[in-house]
Order: sequence, then C-alpha cells, then structure tokens
Amino acid sequence: MWQTLAPPAFALLDLSVVDSRFGPPLAAAELAHHLEAWQGAVVGSEAPREELASAEARAAFLRPSGGTRLVVRDAVLKSWEATRLELSRDPPAVEVKLDVEAVRYVVRDSGSAVAGNHTDVRPMAVTWVLELTNSARAPWRLATSSNPAKAIPGWP
Repeated sequence: MWQTLAPPAFALLDLSVVDSRFGPPLAAAELAHHLEAWQGAVVGSEAPREELASAEARAAFLRPSGGTRLVVRDAVLKSWEATRLELSRDPPAVEVKLDVEAVRYVVRDSGSAVAGNHTDVRPMAVTWVLELTNSARAPWRLATSSNPAKAIPGWP
C-alpha cells in the first residue's frame, strides 16, 4: 500500500534529515547513474546492471519484446519528480517520473531496425520504482520500470 501523508517531494526532504539517501541531490545523482548504466548495458555487459536493477527492470530496459533489443544513447535526465512513497514496504520504495532526452530505437536480435531513429534525440517519459538497499555503492535499486520503448515512432 502506497503512503501519501505529504506530497512525495516534501516527504523526501523530511526523510533526508534522518537518512541522506532520501535527499534530492543524492536521488538525482542515482537516477543519472542508473541512466548511464542502462546505456552501458545496451552496448556492453549487462552484469553491472544486476546490482542496480531487478531482472524485471533489466528486461524492460533491454528487451521490449521477444527477439528485440532497445538501444538508448546520449540520454540526459531533464527532470524528475517523486510521485509516491511506500515506506511500509520492505525495503522502502519511491516511485519517480523521469523526463529524459535520448536517442532510442528498437532493433531485432539480428540487428535489423524495427522502430525509431538512430540519430534523433527525442523526449522520453518513464516511471521507475526504486527501492532502498544496504549497499553504499548503490543505495537505490531499480525494482520496476515502465516501458521505455513506448512512444518510439513505429513501435506498437
């Protein structure tokens, strides 16, 4: 059950007094780090993502459907907003809406193009649920992600 005692942005500020992981500057840095790791997993090894994201989130990032791969390059986090907190969950989680600009397209495993354009930077909106970890290197783990392939021109 999601708790909404105060607007999530205010609640994050309040929580950051007792746990710095909830602080907006750290959260923004973590979100940017997740975007960088996502781009790295697209062109390289998925192994670094294993600590940062659940199998479900990695699948949403990398495999929008069977036999396809989502390619994301030059991603820039434009803004983010906490939309919900679930503090009674174990571990506690926060849902965030991200506005990102990136080159993104879908290709078949064979490499042939399916949708999108490999040169156009376009806006992308995704919703992530991040959960707290006990790791100093990765204080937030991506639990779920909305479909980042959504709204790519030519994608169903």
